[in-house]
Amino acid sequence: MIITIGTNDGYDLDSISSEEGRTAPVGSKADIRLVGELTSAQKITAGKPASSYADCVNSPQRRGLPPAELKAGSAFCVETTEGRWARLAIADVRVEATKTEVDLNVTVWDKPA
Repeated sequence: MIITIGTNDGYDLDSISSEEGRTAPVGSKADIRLVGELTSAQKITAGKPASSYADCVNSPQRRGLPPAELKAGSAFCVETTEGRWARLAIADVRVEATKTEVDLNVTVWDKPA
């Protein structure tokens, strides 16, 4: 699934479709937020575009991604508010004076049985 998150957006990665997932960045089920830097409501870990579920779960935790690290080709992982894990690979970044938009190629794994 490909999603676009913009400045002051939030995204619920547990939703079924890319449009259903867009939400307010605060006071919602947003798993990721782009408010200054890209952050997660739960855990955010280092990742690579080919990271597996195990890679994501076992990678070092970090606070967020500052704007300087939002580059096409990089990736990170997040734990969702429902306890699933997602790998997000940055496909494109557009920076303008008043907003930033980031296109993400997202893989969300179900919780292990």
